[in-house]
Parts: sequence; structure tokens; C-alpha cells
Amino acid sequence: FTIYLPRFDETTRKGRQGSALIHTIVLAGITALVALLAARVVGAHETRSGPAMSALLPMLAVVVVPLLLRGFIRNAMLAQLRVTASAVANIPGSLIQILVISWFFSGGRLTIQLAFAAIAIASCVSATIMLWCQRAQFMVIGSRVWSDLRQHWIIGKWLMLNVLGFIGVSQAYPWLILYFRDSKAVASYGACAAVAGILGPLLAGTNAYALPRMTHGYKGRNSKNLRRLLRLSMLALGIPFGLWFIAGSVFGEPLMALIYSHRYSGYGILLTLLLARSEEHTSE
Repeated sequence: FTIYLPRFDETTRKGRQGSALIHTIVLAGITALVALLAARVVGAHETRSGPAMSALLPMLAVVVVPLLLRGFIRNAMLAQLRVTASAVANIPGSLIQILVISWFFSGGRLTIQLAFAAIAIASCVSATIMLWCQRAQFMVIGSRVWSDLRQHWIIGKWLMLNVLGFIGVSQAYPWLILYFRDSKAVASYGACAAVAGILGPLLAGTNAYALPRMTHGYKGRNSKNLRRLLRLSMLALGIPFGLWFIAGSVFGEPLMALIYSHRYSGYGILLTLLLARSEEHTSE
């Protein structure tokens, strides 16, 4: 939708946005159903040594619908370069999420279930606000829902493969570490990865803003403007990530000890390697 938007007139845009909303709801419903089915399968085979996955998967099913809906409407607003309106609509939900999780954490009562519930409530609030503000921009035309899906699939399949490939590679590391080492090594890797990814929200926010600007900048095949926007986005990401790589490499170990206690000291080299990996993803 974001890539095709600059080529649409108002009527086509509203119809495509309505179709994309239906696609998102169906996708969220399928994902929630898969999570519920997985909960039944896992429940029959899991051990009780830790948090029951069969109890977490239904919570995931509850979270995924408002979460995906929030993400879609936010991206649809950004695709129309309504950056301020998107930010304002998401502030209440983000504040609710931060405050609720912080409150439970400060009292020592935070669990995965409560964290999921906070995310679901926050996403519902933001999605409802944005959907109300955008209600005039949606026009559902039943006869076009399937044809629009096939049109979006031309680009969507490559985006999906890219996301699935990235998830597969990134999630393989903990399992490989667990296979060759132990759970302590996995915890160390996770702690270092969390610190190395501190600037992740900046990368996600920049990408969410830069892609719509580039698609609009390329309108009329204006490659010169597209290259200019690409250079600006690389500069906007390169400077903070470069500074963070230097700072993290130098002060990473004290920061790890401050956040996770001194049990996680001595992992400076691992943190530096993960910082380098985040730099590589940024350049990509």
C-alpha cells in the first residue's frame, strides 16, 4: 500500500486502503487461530519447569489482532505523510503501555501475561484513535478485496520472504548457542543483544518515515530526488549508530554491569561483535 499509494487517485486510494484493512484483519485472525491451535498441541507435550507455553500462546492470540491493526493504520497514515497525526494518535497508547508495565515491574509483579495484556490494551487504544481519525479514508469494496490482494502480493511476497528470512537467521543464534553451550550462554547473548539494540527504535522509526518519503519522492520516476532522500536517511542513521558503536565498544561492559548486575561483566567482545552486526543491518 505504501509503495503503490503515490500512483493512486483519491477514490482508488480509499478503496485500496479499505481492502488492505480487511487483509490485515484476516491475517491477524489467522495468526491468532494458529496460536490457539499451537497452544493445544504444545500443552499436551510441554514440561512444567518454567512458564507454560500453552498459557502464553492464547495471550499472544489476544495481542496479535490489535497489534497488527495498530501497525497497519499507523503505516497507512505515514504512507500519506501524516506524520504528526500518526505520532499524536500513538502517544496515548504508548504512555499507557510504558506506565502499566513500569508500575507492575516496580512492584515486582510483572509477568509475561501482564506484559502481553498491557501491549494489547495500549494497541487497542491507539488503533481505535487512529481508526476513528482515518474513518473517512477507508472504503471497503467487496468485489475488489481479492483483486487488490493479488496486486499487493506482487511486492508483498518479497517483503514477506525478507522478514521471514531475517527472523529465521536472528532466532537461530539462541538455539545454536543452547545446543553447543548452555542456557547461561544464551542469557549472556540475550543481554548483550538487548544492549546492542538500544537504538533499534530509532532505526524502526526512521524506516517508517523514510519509506513513504521515498515512494512519494520517486513519483514520476524522479530518481534524483530518490537518491537525495536515500543519502539523507543514511546520514540520519549513520551518525547516531556510528557514535553508539564507539560508545558501546568503550563503555559497554560498565553499562552491562549497571543494567544486568556484575554477573554479566566480561562480555565486552561479544557486545562489540553484536554492535558491529547492528551496524551492518543499519547499512542494509
